[in-house]
Amino acid sequence: MTSKNTAIARRTASNLLVVVPERFAPVLAEVAPLGELFRAQRKKLFLVGGSVRDLLIDRATTEFDLDFTTDARPDEIK
Repeated sequence: MTSKNTAIARRTASNLLVVVPERFAPVLAEVAPLGELFRAQRKKLFLVGGSVRDLLIDRATTEFDLDFTTDARPDEIK
């Protein structure tokens, strides 16, 4: 099995098994602190755009332009 085919598995609070391709790990590690800030405020944060597309189709890249959307209103974001 090649590294691009390996995956990281974890269980959610509702006991669902989530499997994430290992190639997503660097990006997830980068955005996790921001995600935790939103989660602490009970807001959702979504990674969107070209970086998601590139990860999904396994397009090799060393730089990501990270775009997000959220359910938080502008006045709720500091």
